[in-house]
Amino acid sequence: MGEGSKKRGQMSAEAAIIRDAKDRRQRSAKLNFASVSERFEGDEQFRLRMMQEGRSLEDMQKFDHLSSAVLPDPGRSEEQRHLRAGAHNSSGGAASGTAPAKLVFFAHCEVEPLRSLRLIDTTTDVPIGITYMGAFLTPRLFAEIAAVNQAARRILTFDGEVRVDSETVEGIIGELAQIINDSQYSAEGQTQETERLAEQNRQIAARNRYSQTRQTDPLYRGYTQAQWDEYYRQRRGQFSQAEWDAWNRSHGC
Repeated sequence: MGEGSKKRGQMSAEAAIIRDAKDRRQRSAKLNFASVSERFEGDEQFRLRMMQEGRSLEDMQKFDHLSSAVLPDPGRSEEQRHLRAGAHNSSGGAASGTAPAKLVFFAHCEVEPLRSLRLIDTTTDVPIGITYMGAFLTPRLFAEIAAVNQAARRILTFDGEVRVDSETVEGIIGELAQIINDSQYSAEGQTQETERLAEQNRQIAARNRYSQTRQTDPLYRGYTQAQWDEYYRQRRGQFSQAEWDAWNRSHGC
């Protein structure tokens, strides 16, 4: 089934790979390992299980970097799609469905390790690679595919959809270099906004949990133990029964 026929909200192949990498890293963190690769080196049972699956330390390092990967938001408005895409902008009526290729931004990752893992190459000095039909490719490898496959030339970037038009591998690589460099600002902006919203949601959830905990505290004369303790702290423990009664009356107790 093509990307264009996916139901709204259905996870793409590359998004599923990133989700799996995040889950692996979170499970490692719960076991007090800073990364999946650290767990591979420090957890013998885990290492043996991964080796039985045919996985190596390099695969674990890829999981670590893929756990930080960010894909473009396909839900941008049409105006946003065209605003920054520039000369490479794909014409709106030329094709339907989601582009088969996507840029992928490796947030908070260094360039050289990404090159060593063949997630990017020397096309640019930006931690942005490219996916095609669910596979994570270097720009050069994608260019070799796009040079012989017209359908592969549509790319979803962090500024909207674009198309590469060169007929040679080197020409496509040149276009990709410009597209990737131009996308860095928007990729970082999308990542920062996503992280900001995630942190905001965590804070709201924490406040809700705290509020629910307070509500379940036993009440004494209409107030929780925490409220009595706070009043006590404010008065440094120096109050009389009359003062307690006055405070209760002022609070409608």
